Amino acid sequence: MEHSNHFDYFPSKLAIGLAFCNRINELKQLNANINKSRHTVIYPPRRYGKSSLACNCYQ
Repeated sequence: MEHSNHFDYFPSKLAIGLAFCNRINELKQLNANINKSRHTVIYPPRRYGKSSLACNCYQ
């Protein structure tokens, strides 16, 4: 049995695909704001996945 690398689940760059998880409500809200041309601020501290959230909106 092959063990998965922990870097697969905690990427040092953008979390895309299976590495991006549990942000369904945030994605829906951000997509709704974008579709309504609403300005949106994403303000959590660093390393919380802000850039990954924004990038996954367009996929």
